[in-house]
Amino acid sequence: MNKLAELKPRRRDRIMDAVEAAGLDVSEWSSSPMGAANPKYCYEWAFADDRRENVVLCLWFEDCELDSDEVVVQRGNIRPLILRLEGQGTPRARRARRFDELLQDAWRLGSRIRVALVDRSDAAKRDAAGQDVSHAAFRQLDPVAWRVANYDMMTGDYLLKRELVQSGPAAATDLADVDHFAQEDGEIPDSDSPNNDADPATGQMD
Repeated sequence: MNKLAELKPRRRDRIMDAVEAAGLDVSEWSSSPMGAANPKYCYEWAFADDRRENVVLCLWFEDCELDSDEVVVQRGNIRPLILRLEGQGTPRARRARRFDELLQDAWRLGSRIRVALVDRSDAAKRDAAGQDVSHAAFRQLDPVAWRVANYDMMTGDYLLKRELVQSGPAAATDLADVDHFAQEDGEIPDSDSPNNDADPATGQMD
């Protein structure tokens, strides 16, 4: 099994649990009446502390690849999606802009990146072939930190690169005790994602 296959997520963690395991404060989120399902937070694509020194990104596993050094990377550019979503007048445009802003800040500040990888079931991939829709069955926090290896301020092209060692105390956090597939009362499926243009929890478009 190569490094990329080993990284494939195999459980579905709630996005709030993944963000907390990455070391960000979720007390306001968790204590809200809707808890983990609070739409103010659970549909976001990217999270950061106030100083933007620690960043969490939701990324699709299928958009990752191995570079020539056998390091897991993801290349992308979210700006065309931002323009399209702004033209549609959807609130997802704000999420996309925030994702891009945090990428820029992480590049500028050299911030640590933690990644919540999401993936679809094989059946969903077959059903969605050639369609602009994705059904995420899995979400899992990568225990290894990533970094923004490059960000082109002119074009928006970026390169995210996975580091080679686990990332501090948060890396040891095991979410195995969480009922990853449990739905709280009234829970809204959580977290969109930038590259596949659909909700990783449900595959539904806004």
